[in-house]
Amino acid sequence: MPAIALIGFGSEVDQQKTLAAGFALRLTKPVDLDRLTTSMRALVGASEGAADGTAESTADSTSTTDSAAEASTQAA
Repeated sequence: MPAIALIGFGSEVDQQKTLAAGFALRLTKPVDLDRLTTSMRALVGASEGAADGTAESTADSTSTTDSAAEASTQAA
């Protein structure tokens, strides 16, 4: 099951630590609700795709989720 880390700092070291700990992606606080919702939907979709073999790799889905969430946030 994918998990999202909610952290206070967004440094490269923090990102590496959260990925090493098994989180699918990380969001920095304060968390924008729209970005969190978009990220959760993307991860659930990737997780469901794993059952039928269509899911992206963790690294790919993390990048995709970050990009989609940022685009959604900027559009709002």
